Amino acid sequence: MNTPANQTLITFEGLQVVNIDFDSKLVELSQFGYKSPKVNINFKVIEDVSKPNFFGIKFNAKIADSENTFNLTISAIGKFTAKNPIDESFLNSDFAKVNAPAIAFPYFRSIVTIIMVNAGFPPLILPTFNFTKVKEQKS
Repeated sequence: MNTPANQTLITFEGLQVVNIDFDSKLVELSQFGYKSPKVNINFKVIEDVSKPNFFGIKFNAKIADSENTFNLTISAIGKFTAKNPIDESFLNSDFAKVNAPAIAFPYFRSIVTIIMVNAGFPPLILPTFNFTKVKEQKS
């Protein structure tokens, strides 16, 4: 059994976007921007049984402003590799459910900001996320 204490080397390999759906409407420059964006983010720990030393954090987000200027749905996976094979106890550990999402989330936030800017909108910076609090709420 590989408890988190036995996992001495875990590497964050990066974030890969797996799906983007973006819709926007043309607005006058004087009204350019967005108001009160609603952000709905969830995440889960994933594994790939064909890769015993891999686990990931899959983020899903739906973001829209109150005036429907834009709608963004995005999914991305933070990819991690470990020195030892991943087992169920590791996937249920605090590292997998709290630390790993906290490591990958800034990259997810950055991608959302870049998408918005490259789509011609002002930067949208997602709020920070307290993964410890989410874990406590699920317990």
